[in-house]
Amino acid sequence: MPNVFVAVTGQEDNLGDSVLRRGLINAVRSSGARLHVLTGRNSASYRSALGLHADDTVYESSAAWFSAFDRSVLSSVRTHFVFNAGEARIEKAHSYMGAKLVARLAWARARGGSVLHTGIGVRAAAERRTARVRLGLRTCSLVTWRDQVSADITGVGRVEPDWAFSLGQDADARPSGERTRLVVSMRGDRDEPAPLWYSAVRGLVEAENLEVVVASQVVRDNERARHVASELGGVPVSTWDSGDHADREREMRELFAGSRAVVSDRLHALAIGATEGAVPLGFTGGSPEKVRRTLAVAGLDGGCAGVAEYRDAEHAVQALRAALEMDPAARCAEARTRLTALSSDMAQLLS
Repeated sequence: MPNVFVAVTGQEDNLGDSVLRRGLINAVRSSGARLHVLTGRNSASYRSALGLHADDTVYESSAAWFSAFDRSVLSSVRTHFVFNAGEARIEKAHSYMGAKLVARLAWARARGGSVLHTGIGVRAAAERRTARVRLGLRTCSLVTWRDQVSADITGVGRVEPDWAFSLGQDADARPSGERTRLVVSMRGDRDEPAPLWYSAVRGLVEAENLEVVVASQVVRDNERARHVASELGGVPVSTWDSGDHADREREMRELFAGSRAVVSDRLHALAIGATEGAVPLGFTGGSPEKVRRTLAVAGLDGGCAGVAEYRDAEHAVQALRAALEMDPAARCAEARTRLTALSSDMAQLLS
């Protein structure tokens, strides 16, 4: 049985980080190989949403994980490497693909292993460092990105949906009935949205006769959630004050499952909401670039816009109402089909 080494470390308090990496782990697991999973310093709470199995070998130390990888490559067992999914930087001070790692991967390929690079989006890129990453990508058996911008930066690989779209309920398994809720989930590490943003959200709620719940799926967003709920008239608020990642995922999916739409500048609030049938409205206080380019791959970017793109609340409300005509169930089904095909490609390379 081959060994597959996959890293799934992420932000400790960010539900989206654990959810998208469960999608990656599920795809890797379909190969039937033995999994060696690097979780690093992430806690049991974070690991609860990863879908780990009892027979997975889990490493809290990257040094121990790389040491096990080296020993496996030296052995007679086929050894594969899978890059962590999510956001990556290509900068002088920080690059996800350094020279030592590239040398390791070339060695593994020479001994019959595969290197898979999927579901990554480039957050920032310096040209000199990008040239090195292009060289490193030549060691990979498969390269996909979660947005077209990232693919264009490197000029290598194809584009597939974010791994979060591989999860969620099928449309026919969702609760029936009218969806009358709007979930709002905003980042706490950005400037507060302008008054026009609040006016537009209120206008949308009134025009569509929706009930508002403000929720956070990142602990750092709790304070912003309470503030936004207050500004929207003291509407109900659900903050992440207790429970592990698996608990909070269940709570958020229950909220989204009965919701008409979700307004957020958090990519994975929009993605998870969409997989539960809520229309993703990436209506942001700042730049919508990250959410727009990632949701575009699933055809769900129709509701993505920064508040500065509208001259008044009336025009913003018109655009948001028009975006409600999107069919998230159909778009997510298409995204899942693409990810299922990608998983099959991966399984062949990892077998």
